[in-house]
Amino acid sequence: MDWSGIRTVLGWCAVINFGLLMVSWVLYMVCHQWIYDIWSSLYGMSMETYDLLYISVLAMWKILTIVFNVVPYVALGMISDKHKNGHNPEIE
Repeated sequence: MDWSGIRTVLGWCAVINFGLLMVSWVLYMVCHQWIYDIWSSLYGMSMETYDLLYISVLAMWKILTIVFNVVPYVALGMISDKHKNGHNPEIE
């Protein structure tokens, strides 16, 4: 697979991850009590702990998606743009 193929895969991974992140956020907003009831029956946690845990997981998921999907996607785009314009950093 060449660099443009890897860049395409990273782009789709970012789109899928952000889509799932948005679905998780909507579920949190719409089904908050129902999901809390399930988690509290399994783990016996308070509402405050549940909220903190859920928001922390969503925040970490967003950070990891940016670091491992979006940043490499942008970096590969910058590299491919330099090679298209005939710029060769190894000569400089």
